[in-house]
Amino acid sequence: MKPAELAGEETGGQRVHAPGDHKKEENMRLINRVMTWLHRDEGQTLIEYGLIAALISIVIVAAFALGLNGAFTGLVGKITSALAG
Repeated sequence: MKPAELAGEETGGQRVHAPGDHKKEENMRLINRVMTWLHRDEGQTLIEYGLIAALISIVIVAAFALGLNGAFTGLVGKITSALAG
């Protein structure tokens, strides 16, 4: 092969790809998809909901760890009975 063909330059109306060109193109498509996903508002909202759920979970675990299990169980019982009617 000629050096121009190895470099991926135009030769005779056809593009001859250098070794590794397809991998570079794949990587660029992946990077573009990730960047698009990071800039979307839906992704930010999902992360915010995830952080809120994590915070609520931490509070519940801390309540059980501090020995508030009985008070929490009583509160859940009251809420359940109020919702039941």
